[in-house]
Amino acid sequence: MDNENQIVKNESTELSEVNREKVLLDPEEMERREKRISDMESTFELKSNKRPMFSAPFSFDGRIRRMEYGLTMLILYAISMAVGFILGLVLVACGAGDAVDSQGTTLLFYILMIPAFWFHIAQGAKRCHDRGNSGWYQIIPFYALILIFGEGEKGPNRYGENPKGE
Repeated sequence: MDNENQIVKNESTELSEVNREKVLLDPEEMERREKRISDMESTFELKSNKRPMFSAPFSFDGRIRRMEYGLTMLILYAISMAVGFILGLVLVACGAGDAVDSQGTTLLFYILMIPAFWFHIAQGAKRCHDRGNSGWYQIIPFYALILIFGEGEKGPNRYGENPKGE
């Protein structure tokens, strides 16, 4: 019971301190604080309009930023290394040493990498869209370097809104 009374006292003390602070502030200071709060709210609204990264990773529609495309490349590299490593361990654990077993494992590797390949092509197409190009541009040799380092178009284009929110 004493503990509950102490909590009520603490809450009432905190409330009275807040009220005292409001009374002590002059109208100009209150106006400045309200403006600062409204600026914070508008900034939050701008940030909340951005699309989160990897929200539609297998879709060919829309645009993505350079960072998402770069992370895509890192993720795909890590996935392919992990799948290859695991399949290599399976080969060693099974004692397979002939060419027939390794061909089966290679086939299994490629089958397991089909979703990763789709992910890669879809993300590349969206990055091409951010640059204002068709997704087919990604088949140009070394165009991936332009996708990683090149700036996207500012503002909306025919493929969608700017992923930066500008």
